[in-house]
Amino acid sequence: MPPGVYQTFLSVLQPGVDGSLDELRASLAFRRELVQDFGGPANLVPWAVIGRDLTICWRTDGPDPSAWRVAVLEEPDVHEFHGGCVEFLLAFVPEPPTSTP
Repeated sequence: MPPGVYQTFLSVLQPGVDGSLDELRASLAFRRELVQDFGGPANLVPWAVIGRDLTICWRTDGPDPSAWRVAVLEEPDVHEFHGGCVEFLLAFVPEPPTSTP
């Protein structure tokens, strides 16, 4: 499984894994058009996808990236996640099973 992919469902948009930097730019442009086509705010910046249906974005409110929150575009709706990237990923990844004696 390539880096940035979790169980083939969540893929972080990054250059050089599945294609070139030009392919990443094209994918980001396509995802940004989706956000705008479905009435999402202009301050949503895509950074990952889940399957084919969900685009994970940063809501870039303000100049401090550590304060940006996550929004999930599920066409045609935008769902707010009240947390940042790390909190979102931790909520997405299930806890490992615990061993029993």
